[in-house]
Amino acid sequence: MTTTSTGGNGGAGSYTNDYLFGSGGGGGGDGIYAVNAIILTNQSAIAGGNAGVGGLDYRVGGCGGGGGNGVAGSGLTIINFGSITGGAGGNGGRYIGFGAAYYGGSGGGGGHGVIGSNLTISDSGTITAGAAGAGAQGAFSGADGDAILFTGGTNTLNLLTGSAITGNIELANSAGVSIYPQNSGLILSSNFDLDYNGASLVFHTDQAGLTVSGGIIGGGRLAVAGAVANPLIRAGANSFIGGTFVDGG
Repeated sequence: MTTTSTGGNGGAGSYTNDYLFGSGGGGGGDGIYAVNAIILTNQSAIAGGNAGVGGLDYRVGGCGGGGGNGVAGSGLTIINFGSITGGAGGNGGRYIGFGAAYYGGSGGGGGHGVIGSNLTISDSGTITAGAAGAGAQGAFSGADGDAILFTGGTNTLNLLTGSAITGNIELANSAGVSIYPQNSGLILSSNFDLDYNGASLVFHTDQAGLTVSGGIIGGGRLAVAGAVANPLIRAGANSFIGGTFVDGG
């Protein structure tokens, strides 16, 4: 069982004064990393560390670091009553010279709320993606993290009253995820990103129905199974190109 746990923040990139590149910001640390059938019960707050900003330079500012993940690992059971949040990406460093040939640094990517394989997650709290860092002086910003990134294996996501997931849910090519709403009236607003044809997403409505208001993109397999009395309502636009199956309900 956890109390508040926050990964270390990344250090800021240094001003190099070498007329070449500012150094990059340091990456944030994971709030918790664990493996091997650990049961993690969170009743407080877990957060990845925020990344450092890129360093200044006369020619090219340094890139911002990547935010740390809230919870990372494999083979975990995560029971979340509190909050799990990815760390913020660092902003890019500025150039302080003159002329069009100089560039600001790119922003760092946000950390994931939860990342790993063979996970069992029961959520009645909040799981939130880390925000990306901004690019400096027109450089590219980083990408926001995912609320949950399933990197592989067989995974389960149980949704209970109070669950609020903010950010995308991504399935890597080899990941399979079964989603079980446990209480009525739940709305899942996350977008789903299924990477390539090896990903599998199955909604099980045996206990309760579910409204999915986010979009679904990518390929792979999408299926629904459950009771006729508990419908799955798809309210979001999507560009999913994989196979779709109704195995029950």
